Amino acid sequence: MTLPYAQEIQRARGELAGGGPGFVDRQAGNRSRRRAWLAGPPHQAMQVPDIVISQPGRADASATPECTRSCKASTASPVANVTTSWLYPPARPRGNENRKPDLRPGGLKLPSQTAQRAEPTGASGRLHGPRWRARHILRPALAQMLPAFVSLAFAALVFAALAGDAGKAAEDKPLIFLSEAAHPPYAYWGPKGEMAGFEIDLMNAICARIKRSCLFKHREFERLTPSLLGGKGDAIMSSFEITDERRDKFTLSDPYFRMPILFVARKDALPNALTPEALADHSIGALRDSPYASLAEEHFPKSPLSTYATQIEANLDLAADRVDLVIGDEMSLRDWLKTAPEASCCASAGRVDDPTHIAGEGFAVVMRKGEDALKAKIDGALKEVRADGTYAIIARKYFDFDL
Repeated sequence: MTLPYAQEIQRARGELAGGGPGFVDRQAGNRSRRRAWLAGPPHQAMQVPDIVISQPGRADASATPECTRSCKASTASPVANVTTSWLYPPARPRGNENRKPDLRPGGLKLPSQTAQRAEPTGASGRLHGPRWRARHILRPALAQMLPAFVSLAFAALVFAALAGDAGKAAEDKPLIFLSEAAHPPYAYWGPKGEMAGFEIDLMNAICARIKRSCLFKHREFERLTPSLLGGKGDAIMSSFEITDERRDKFTLSDPYFRMPILFVARKDALPNALTPEALADHSIGALRDSPYASLAEEHFPKSPLSTYATQIEANLDLAADRVDLVIGDEMSLRDWLKTAPEASCCASAGRVDDPTHIAGEGFAVVMRKGEDALKAKIDGALKEVRADGTYAIIARKYFDFDL
């Protein structure tokens, strides 16, 4: 009678009791496996001796009750020539070297099932779980990577500290402003050899608002922009008017000064109003090719316009009653009214509005192209000094009129 296939495998493992052909000493098999497991590494495959499976009632010269191990299989056996199989014992438990290996079903594999080596299994026969992998794989890997992480963190801290020191050093460095000290009251040399003037005081107030120290350097007018582009200074503050050409080449601040436009007339012929209708048929004198001449043509088309090579010539014609009014910047005309003997005949007729900025947008701080951060700081400080009255205090120190 032929045993079922599963029973033959069980008998081969020594799990079926009984003698006769095919009988396997179960205890001897267990001892053999235990010795091999204790002798080798925990996860090293253990070689099981060849097993003979015989069936009662068939002729088999080698199948004797004594042939329980290391015998060649009978050709009549349905599982003949069962060769060496591989058994993967479980991981050896720590602190218990005498623990028996797992010999339950599933530990012994046939050759056809061992094409690929299985992963080591735990004491229960299942694959190692997350705890085992975390302890034996992840933790050693993290321990090896920890020095690298510490080095990277230290390098990042050092880099941040150096960057902070560099930024602090840049903030502590004084701003260098270039100016030509030859245009009072804007910029000139003081009695002690220092640079003084309206622009110098205004820029000191701006630097106080942005919490930076200022340093002024004198340059001749022709050398101002080359020195700025060459890195000899951070900005120019020297009565530079705002123009489209300068906008294309430089970064300009908001206007910090815009000279008022003034009309001057004879005291006995002061106009009642400075409107195109009120000044119709009143002759106007202005500097040739100046924005003031353009303003007179634009806003007072009914008034005859006479132009002169210099402002002094226009003022003398007004004193001689050859023109009814002269137009120009308020500072120079007020200075003429105060100092010139012939100006006793004349007086201020009032300021002229210029909403379209025909006479110019005013003076601006000039910076290199792309200095947007510095421009934002200067513009913000300008608004502050105008709002808190500092600008008016500085202006009254140098001008006889309000700006």
